[in-house]
Amino acid sequence: HLYHCSDGSQQIHRAVSSDGITWQTEAPLDLNTGEIRSLHFHQYGLDAILGVTASDGGVHLFASADMNHWRTQSVIPGAHTATPWFVYAQYPSKIAGGQALYVVPQSDSNHVVCRWGEQWEQAQAWPTSSIALHAPAGQQIDDLTIAAHFGDSSCTFVVDLDDGSGHTRPYYAQPKDVAVADEPLQPLPYQCGSSPRNLRILHRARRYWLVTYLRATTGGERLFWGRIDWSHERPALRELTTEAH
Repeated sequence: HLYHCSDGSQQIHRAVSSDGITWQTEAPLDLNTGEIRSLHFHQYGLDAILGVTASDGGVHLFASADMNHWRTQSVIPGAHTATPWFVYAQYPSKIAGGQALYVVPQSDSNHVVCRWGEQWEQAQAWPTSSIALHAPAGQQIDDLTIAAHFGDSSCTFVVDLDDGSGHTRPYYAQPKDVAVADEPLQPLPYQCGSSPRNLRILHRARRYWLVTYLRATTGGERLFWGRIDWSHERPALRELTTEAH
């Protein structure tokens, strides 16, 4: 399943594939969120969770058992972007555990807040939170992704950092604790024609991510495929341009 939307869209476009090469378009989703700023997809257990951050700052969380019918779980205000996830207690974090929402606040996008609890329906009222990640002084986080890169205990943040120029570049961190990352963000090298942004994970294996991302071309922004091998001493995003790749 591939979910995507264009800038300013209020609909989510969908495509499905059995081989990752040939894609069939399905009817778009209109979940009444208003203009969409970012999309994040997460699955743990029976339900898939779709996180939609609207341009007004509302994070809309939906759940589905069949990828066609989505139930509203919660709406959390005040976000620049946010992604749902699941934190195994005592593994990637000694502090957080359970369902988690990583939020870049509208009021200060220099950091990421981790909020966690048990039920997505109660996410707006979760009482526990921490500062999960800081950007360098003077820089803002425009987008973020988090996932495991080795088992469930070793995880990676990938963020788009804006240094004030209005342009972003990808950075990453591999923290010991995903709720209170002390490790500094490092530039993520990339082998493609322009700076990638809005990286999303399509599949992952041990120390390997198959990803999608947006980048500029002469004909405007397009969606591309890429891979990251985290076993390398200096991991990099490498673009996949042929079926053989």
